[in-house]
Amino acid sequence: MTPPNETRTGSDEMTIGELAARFGLATHVLRHWEAVGLLTPARRVSGRRRYDRRHLADVAIILLGKECGLSLEQLRLLATRGGDRAERHALLERHRTALRERIAAATETWTGGEAPEES
Repeated sequence: MTPPNETRTGSDEMTIGELAARFGLATHVLRHWEAVGLLTPARRVSGRRRYDRRHLADVAIILLGKECGLSLEQLRLLATRGGDRAERHALLERHRTALRERIAAATETWTGGEAPEES
C-alpha cells in the first residue's frame, strides 16, 4: 500500500487528482490553471499529467495570490515573469493601493465614519 504522502508513481510525482486533493481542489481547477498558463505538468505518462513537488509550491502561491485578490491574469503575469520588472512592480503597487482603499472603505463603514478606538 502507498503511504499517504507518496503517490503510486513515486515519491516525487503526483497525478492531477492527488495534487488537487492536497489542496481540497477539484481537478478541473488545475486544468483551468493550465489552460490560462499558470500551471504546467512536469510530464505526461500515457497522456496523463504528472506533477512533482515543485507544483505544491506553485499551487500554494496561486491560492495565496487569489486570496489576496489577484486575478488569474495578474498571477500569470507575475508567475511567468511576463512583461518587464517595472511592469510587474507597477501591478503590485496598483494592487496594494486598491487593497488599502478597500480597507479604508470597510473601516469607515464599520465605524460609521468615526476614527476606530485605540486599544
